[in-house]
Formats: sequence, C-alpha cells, structure tokens
Amino acid sequence: MLKIKSLLLSLVVFSLFLPAGNAQLSSDFNLNQTHDWLTIITDSDIKPDSDIKPEPSVPLVLEKGKPVLKLHTGKDISPKMSDQGRVNGILALIKKIVNGEKLPYREDGQTFGNREKILPIKDYGFYKEYTFIPPKGSHYDTITIGGKVYDIYTPIGTRGAERLVIGGNEIVYYTPDHYKNFIKIEIVK
Repeated sequence: MLKIKSLLLSLVVFSLFLPAGNAQLSSDFNLNQTHDWLTIITDSDIKPDSDIKPEPSVPLVLEKGKPVLKLHTGKDISPKMSDQGRVNGILALIKKIVNGEKLPYREDGQTFGNREKILPIKDYGFYKEYTFIPPKGSHYDTITIGGKVYDIYTPIGTRGAERLVIGGNEIVYYTPDHYKNFIKIEIVK
C-alpha cells in the first residue's frame, strides 16, 4: 500500500516538472485526481504487505497504557425507534463490536470516508462502518425515529442497505437508506 502511495506521489512531483509543450498532459494529471486515486487505493481490496498490521475494528483510546473502550453496550437507544426488532439488532451489533467478536462481512470495521461530508468533518479513519441486517420480522418500508419517518431502502445485495457508522469509538450513526440519511443515536445503559 505504501509503495503504491509513494509511486503516485512521485507521479505528482514528476507532473509538476513537465515542459510547457505537455500542458494538456499536465492539466489532465492534477492533485485533485491524485487525492481521489489515493482514496480509491486506500479503500480498495488491495492486500497490505504482510509486515503491516491491520487496524483494529474498534479504535482504541489508551489511558495509562491500557485500552479504554468508549463505546458501550446498553438496553435501549435514543431517540426512540418504531421497530423494536431493529433496536434489539442494533444493540446486539454494538455488543459484538465492543466485545471484538468476528463480524460476518469483511467490510465491517473499515473506514467510512464521509466523502459527501454529511457527517461532521473528522480525520480520515475516524469513522468506521458496520453492516446492519435487521432481524426477521422487522419492517422493510419505513421506520419512525424520534418522530420522523424515514424510507428504508430495499435490501441490496447480501449486506442490505442499512449501516451503523461509529465515529471515534463513541458516536453512533444509523442509516436506513445506504448513507442518504444519518440518525445519531445514543446507547442508553
């Protein structure tokens, strides 16, 4: 991964020294595109070198040299959600994340890039995304959260459309419609 990023950086530097006759090539290759390429490479399925350790699925905060998990399990969520099955499913998923259990999808725990800047702007890597599959018996058309009605996208693929995005291991967002809307939820102990 580091080698690819170094190569792209070299190409950027090289493009700055292109002669004026190659102005079109120089304008086609700009820093914005390079940033996009780096983001694509960072988010892609490229296997890292074996000497690079993967980042933990739950970011850790150290206190006196020991990890402290800010995310906690609970008995309910706030604001109120009309589908108790989803509430129970969200709490079960958060419990698995807190306990470091293996999750069924390889995308779980990967960085959510926040490219559309819907969530507050934070450093890359702050937000992690998790697949949320509602339990059987849950409604699949609309859901009311805190008095507001949201459309639920029809399940797409094996992962469906619903996600939890966790920021800094303490801020939890639920999206019923594959990142169109984010609802900040609190875990009630």
